[in-house]
Amino acid sequence: MKKNTVIIALWIIALIGAFSLKSNAQLVQKLEYPSDISITNDRSELLADETTITDTKTGAKIECSNDKVHFKLYEKWQHTFIRYSWKWKKDRHGAYKEYSITVSKKDGDLIKEWAKTNL
Repeated sequence: MKKNTVIIALWIIALIGAFSLKSNAQLVQKLEYPSDISITNDRSELLADETTITDTKTGAKIECSNDKVHFKLYEKWQHTFIRYSWKWKKDRHGAYKEYSITVSKKDGDLIKEWAKTNL
């Protein structure tokens, strides 16, 4: 009987030690590598409501989730699009489309200027 209680006590101590090591490891990992903080790109500029343009190495990328702004961009600048895609996303308000448009650097600068007065 005494032998069984000693084994159970050692087993409980081992479990407590394992859980404390795991919790400390997770705490250190969160401090060193915060995964909940998103890295923002400071080359990103706001064009209009829910629409940003980001300068990339070879061009510019426009991300838009507002349909009215997207259709204005598409109507005027569709001939300059290098890559154009959209995907469905869902949030607490429902489903919506997120558009992704890639253009050249020169066209990106022209779109920035055009957006100041037209969006």
